[in-house]
Amino acid sequence: MLFERIVQTWIVPEADARGRRHPEQGPIPLRLAFIVWDRGDGSPSVYFNDEVFGRVERMTAVAARKIDAGERLTPADIKGVERVRLAQRHWGQSYLFVCQAKDERYYITFGKIGALSEAEQFQVLKGPLAREGVRLTSEDTNLPIAVDLMRNSYAGSSAQKRRWTLELKRIRLEAARQSVTNKVRRHLRLPAYIVHEDDEVLPLLLEARETYVDGHFFSCVAASATAADRICVGLLDRYGIDANNKREVLKCTFGQKLEPMRTLRLISNQQLQALQSLNKLRKKHLHPGRPVADRAANRDALKALTLLHGFLEGTLSVFRDYVVENGKLMPRHIA
Repeated sequence: MLFERIVQTWIVPEADARGRRHPEQGPIPLRLAFIVWDRGDGSPSVYFNDEVFGRVERMTAVAARKIDAGERLTPADIKGVERVRLAQRHWGQSYLFVCQAKDERYYITFGKIGALSEAEQFQVLKGPLAREGVRLTSEDTNLPIAVDLMRNSYAGSSAQKRRWTLELKRIRLEAARQSVTNKVRRHLRLPAYIVHEDDEVLPLLLEARETYVDGHFFSCVAASATAADRICVGLLDRYGIDANNKREVLKCTFGQKLEPMRTLRLISNQQLQALQSLNKLRKKHLHPGRPVADRAANRDALKALTLLHGFLEGTLSVFRDYVVENGKLMPRHIA
């Protein structure tokens, strides 16, 4: 409870204030904190990390292992704090000193805190706080979350929004440079295609291909199945299927459409098998019974795309209706 008071009363408000003044700096990793009542008005000054050096001249720590002379230390080498020595300008002032150490525990020492309301409790717990430490978070009371608060950085400020637009552009360009080689390698694995331009299917085909190139394998499987489903719907119109049969097919899910499509002679047995395989991949990823490993997702996404392109060859492909003769596309001869 005392540590919670330190964090919530002094450390968090100071970190929040700095975040508002300098949002580009991002969150402050709490390694060291020095809280000193140097202003005489009841509110202390709070310093973080490198700012502590020069105000705390020396820290005597409990070593977590044998330390060689001149060796560079890390927080993992510390498992307690014996005492600290302050710079002369802080002599006589009330202070708290917080240090992150081994296993992400925080150790606390302090001096001249008689003016604090919890002074007596601090004195009783001085040994455990310095030698046993406490954790900043507890699995019993905290939940791991993913959050994007970028919008909070510029809400209500056009100037801030312009600045963050440029910064995000820089970040995305840098990320693109780092990932472009892998994207090119995935692009080179894609099947070739040449299809009739179609306002409905072609954008879905291109989206499925781009999701694979960008490494979004789950989305690639879903987009591939969606494109194949849309092609099936288009075949109903191409071959003038009567309204009753068309209505019954349109009620079906992608997987349920396949047998009726074959019965209506809109797809061949070979195409049926390919679409059934694609639907199996769709169900594996959209309704997983267990987590799918990244390598398996990569493999399945390329397989889904290959099945989709194979289906295209017999439906929307230019080569279904044309052949190449003397370097030109020519209509197929009627057998």
